[in-house]
Amino acid sequence: VSPAETTLRTYSGELLRLEGQTAVTVTHGNRRRVITLLIAVGNGPNLLGRDALRQFPQILNELTINYNSESSETLKELLVEFEDVFVQRKEGSNIEVTLEINENATPKFVKARPVPFAMRKKVEEAIHSLVEKGILEPVRSSKWASPIVSVLKPDG
Repeated sequence: VSPAETTLRTYSGELLRLEGQTAVTVTHGNRRRVITLLIAVGNGPNLLGRDALRQFPQILNELTINYNSESSETLKELLVEFEDVFVQRKEGSNIEVTLEINENATPKFVKARPVPFAMRKKVEEAIHSLVEKGILEPVRSSKWASPIVSVLKPDG
């Protein structure tokens, strides 16, 4: 392991501490490449960066989506049962929501999940749009928080 030649930052801009880097030979199918692995401090998940994926484009082609017909039927049933919730609304239509919270409930704050760098700008634009429409309201802090899960829609 040699000293890292690059620096990484988290989504929130904090410096990610690195132990170092090492070059490894990776073989997938009939393709063999040398890629550089960065070793981070801590026990987070192992990630394969876009630079490595570019060396092995067939990996992305081999990924499959698990389809469960039982889940599909359950989804259809939920869409019918709660059709008033899933009806397409016009842009800017007002929906009033009431959250009933048990008075003895203990506030929970769940730290935000990192948004993939490639999606960061789109997520920021979507949040800004929701704030502009009055759907979301910025707050400085809260005892209650739940992370969002960012999923890129097929149309981008």
